[in-house]
Amino acid sequence: MRKENTPYIPKPFEIAGFELFGKRLPNGKVEIGTGSVGNTVMDDFPEKVEVCGAVYTLEEVKKNTDENGNIRDNIEWGIYV
Repeated sequence: MRKENTPYIPKPFEIAGFELFGKRLPNGKVEIGTGSVGNTVMDDFPEKVEVCGAVYTLEEVKKNTDENGNIRDNIEWGIYV
């Protein structure tokens, strides 16, 4: 039984989507930061990612650009839905 004023989250739950940030390396691979655990180097953003039992698909990869459209810092992020 739930306590009053606590949110109900069905199990398993799904999120609408998320963004995965990374830095494009000179060799073309992507270094994805995973916080305190460290970084992971991959060939590219994965097409599909499983989170909490739900599978999310890569919709788009965006690049960090300045106001003139020039790519900055080699930062990219994959948008998953």
